[in-house]
Amino acid sequence: MKFIEVIINELDRKSALFEYQDEYYVYSYSCMPDMCVKETFVFRGDADGTITDYGNPIVERHGFVPSDEAMQDAVNFLNSKDFFKEESPHA
Repeated sequence: MKFIEVIINELDRKSALFEYQDEYYVYSYSCMPDMCVKETFVFRGDADGTITDYGNPIVERHGFVPSDEAMQDAVNFLNSKDFFKEESPHA
């Protein structure tokens, strides 16, 4: 997983673009205490850092997870048998 750039770096929102095997992924952390939301996601994205698939996060964790840990979780999932089953039309 190769770090490309920071998109947002605020106390309550963090976002960064990564590349892995010629695909782009966006790390996203949001903290909205008034809505009781504090979560970390990794989504598929494009080269501009736009999330292209909100409906199927690669990683979904409650609370803050540092980007290096979340992206390692993404790599583990992308290299797992479960990911290949999801991607196969014959699974």
